Amino acid sequence: MIELSSGLSVEHIAVEHHRDLMRFLRRRVRAVDAPDLAQDVYCGLLRLGRKDFVRDPMAYVYTVAANVVRAHREKARQQADALRQFADEMALRGPQRSEEHNVDAKIQGTLIRTALDELSPSCRAIVILHRRDGMTYDEISELLNVSPAAVKKWLGIGVRHCHHRLQEIR
Repeated sequence: MIELSSGLSVEHIAVEHHRDLMRFLRRRVRAVDAPDLAQDVYCGLLRLGRKDFVRDPMAYVYTVAANVVRAHREKARQQADALRQFADEMALRGPQRSEEHNVDAKIQGTLIRTALDELSPSCRAIVILHRRDGMTYDEISELLNVSPAAVKKWLGIGVRHCHHRLQEIR
């Protein structure tokens, strides 16, 4: 059992204060992301080197949580930027034939962007890493710490979703 300076253990905090932490996180991020971020908070507490410096454990928990939320938002911003760039590149690939084609390409870019936004962050990342960055299943697997089979599965789900969204307007 890992204890903070006041005698509160990380396990105690996880059991007794989990609902409060989840409420804190849900107010700041999507509800589906809150459990993963709570896990990151607990991992941050477990990695704490000098526990005797923590005078108010609960204040420290919420400070860690706020930092985890900040990092999550920054990562989401970076992914959104990458998504916009990817969608624009996908839409504008190929020979430019006419003004009508340019309009179609821009519409497709918007649709791809929307479809990718609808995917889970992991699925979206896999599609972008594979399609835009040209990474292999094994490279993505190592980067995201998932199995190559999971990469293949989520890539299929993501590509099918994007394809279906593009087909809806035709």
